Amino acid sequence: MKAKLVDEVEDLRNTLRRHEHLYYVLDQPEVSDAEYDALMNRLRDLEAQHPELVTPDSPSQRVGGKPREGFVKVQHSAAMLSLDNALNEDELRAFDARVRELLGDEPYRYVAELKLDGLSMAGHYRENRFVQAVTRGDGLVGEDVTENARTIRSLPLRTNSTLDQFEVRGETEDEVLRQRAVRQNDPPLVIAPRDVVHFRFGQDPRNLRRGFSQLAAVMREVYTDEQASRRVAKAYPKVAFVMGSGEGPAEPNFGVFDDWIHEPGYLSGMIAGKLTKNNVVGVVAAMSIPEVNREINAFCAGAKEVNKNVKCKFSFIGSFFDPPKAKEAALAQIEAGADVVFAERFGVIEAAKDKGVIAFSNMTDQSSIAPDTVVTGPIWDMWPTVEHVIKLVKAGLFTAQDFGGFSYMGKGGSYLAPLHGWDSKLPPDVKALVTERTKAIMDGNFRVDINESEPHSD
Repeated sequence: MKAKLVDEVEDLRNTLRRHEHLYYVLDQPEVSDAEYDALMNRLRDLEAQHPELVTPDSPSQRVGGKPREGFVKVQHSAAMLSLDNALNEDELRAFDARVRELLGDEPYRYVAELKLDGLSMAGHYRENRFVQAVTRGDGLVGEDVTENARTIRSLPLRTNSTLDQFEVRGETEDEVLRQRAVRQNDPPLVIAPRDVVHFRFGQDPRNLRRGFSQLAAVMREVYTDEQASRRVAKAYPKVAFVMGSGEGPAEPNFGVFDDWIHEPGYLSGMIAGKLTKNNVVGVVAAMSIPEVNREINAFCAGAKEVNKNVKCKFSFIGSFFDPPKAKEAALAQIEAGADVVFAERFGVIEAAKDKGVIAFSNMTDQSSIAPDTVVTGPIWDMWPTVEHVIKLVKAGLFTAQDFGGFSYMGKGGSYLAPLHGWDSKLPPDVKALVTERTKAIMDGNFRVDINESEPHSD
């Protein structure tokens, strides 16, 4: 009996080690998270019942996977542990019992939120500046992904802490797949969330070839590495590649999408045109490229439709992410008379907040940055694109095509961010005007002009 028990424990350990290597190192998982957790829970149960069988190298004693080669290794300041799980009511009640035992008579409450499988990361700050990002790795040593982390818009590069230095730990995740996870459970046709984050986190597409053969579809943005991505797609003609791109599709398997969010940009401009008192609306954008130009031109067109006296001022900062430069450009526009600004880039809202002027956000709902400043703004929702691609792949009907149309309002791919506190502040006639124009767009009775030419200040 003892020999059988030892054999089962060793078999479980070997199986778990193999799956860990496939998952964390090769990015080629063969089992679901639930199946892996069931194996790990069985091993932990046996080790708990027979502690004499516990060994230091058992998978149950580790906190994560082996870091990949190719990145600079960094030792964590303290072990970076992973979350445990409870798979049924009994395990949940057992967790509650442990909490009660630890807290005694102290009152407590639970807060529940979705657990999304991303990439665990530690962010280090010194003198209120973001200085380093490190992946969890094996829990003791991770990988330096600082430059890649700087592209995460929700990660502050400066803080107002009173601490000389501190560390923030959390989970990075992909917005497209977050939307998918919230709305429904899809089959693993698209690369898993953890792998998407790895893909975005500094891995050149050429370094991921070994994992692509396991996939049915891959989606990401390739604006900065178009040619490398297209070469990878050619190497895997049976995999559907759907890439955010400023160029066109390529047979047989390279589809493209883009942020066609000029319609909610136009609606935002209509509100801006009604709210400006100086009749000067400022726009701070990345650079003069088609996807940027069509949105900011639409914003200005919307403002001028409702207010013929509006003058639009445009500034380009020459970068997709340079908040200090964007803030400086916005401050210059405000000094020149703009009392409404469109924050096509991060950094503009902070300037508007400091100067007490109105701002419109872009891509995501950014009201939380400055609730009294941000009225609304265009939101880009990738879910309709993702859903359509999945359906095509499942049906065996995927072809190289432009999926940009799924970013239009009529497809649910874009819309205005919630008004939040501004719902009660906006004049009724302004809200009615936007509601009417939104209906016309959705019904196909009004088309927002697509103007991709470089805009110039009035």
